[in-house]
Amino acid sequence: MRLQNACIILLAIFPGCFLDSAAQEYFGTEHLKFVKSILLEKVTGRVGNMDFNLKDSVLYIAAEENNSLEVVDLKNGKLVCSIRGIKKPKSVCYIAQNDEIFVTTGTNNCYFFDSKSFEKVAVLHLMSHSDPALYHSAKRTIYVGYGEEGIASINADTHKKTGFFPLYFRPAAFKIDNGRNIVYINLPDNYTTTTFDLKEWRLGRTYRTERLLVDKFDVDTIQDRLFIGYRKSPVILLIDGKTGRELKLITAILNIENIHYDTNYRKLYVSGDGRLNIFQESAGGFKQIANIKTSVEARNSFFIPHLNLYLIAIEGKVARNAEPLVYKIV
Repeated sequence: MRLQNACIILLAIFPGCFLDSAAQEYFGTEHLKFVKSILLEKVTGRVGNMDFNLKDSVLYIAAEENNSLEVVDLKNGKLVCSIRGIKKPKSVCYIAQNDEIFVTTGTNNCYFFDSKSFEKVAVLHLMSHSDPALYHSAKRTIYVGYGEEGIASINADTHKKTGFFPLYFRPAAFKIDNGRNIVYINLPDNYTTTTFDLKEWRLGRTYRTERLLVDKFDVDTIQDRLFIGYRKSPVILLIDGKTGRELKLITAILNIENIHYDTNYRKLYVSGDGRLNIFQESAGGFKQIANIKTSVEARNSFFIPHLNLYLIAIEGKVARNAEPLVYKIV
């Protein structure tokens, strides 16, 4: 009886949300308009991290199990090039000032490619594998999750490593706040998300949670807020960076994959379990406005706020190729 009463209270606080993801019906498809799908020929396995070249409308996709970097003309919906021979590509960054593409891998090598010719420009050898990567255009510096326990800085012009800082836990994802000159680092195995001061080159505020976290997260840099997901739990934890106040949002997704917050329209997008949940923020808080079915083979998603586009990547299987689905946010 106590458990039943607790569930009733949660549903009253978060209308339209359910603890059992299978119990919630699909609704809210009017919030996304399907635009196109882009077939990635001969690409199988998981579709990894993505980055976008806004100037040329080109999407870069790390196809980890395919050992390739897929280059897609997003405007025309066509595959431009498949750069093969990259062992276990993990993350990709587009370096706009140099017209280069930076790729981290599951080995101790990172690669720079020319974004026009797609020729290899440079190889950077690290002491261990690398995964999340983030480009800071003002500093012309790439920050890389290095090995299991650190962050490395790389000069985008010289292609050389310029610094290292130990974190003692696996960095899973980065987000940058240019105004405060800090990087948010997600350390899910340590139950924490921390800030890193780029000027002082030291750790700043640390936010500790009660449970293991999913790798991906997002930051509202305007209002200094974090959006973090619990692992194997339908919970998004919203943390106010100014006050430390926490708010838990219940989603219809048990295994959260990606979290994106749209500062322009104050919408929160949560994907995983073959579905996408959308929350609308107002003066009264967050209200779920959509539970949209995607695909059980969809894991990674990518948000392009400049174009109001939301991409959902379908993994490649034996009988089908990988396929990013492009949606327009209504």
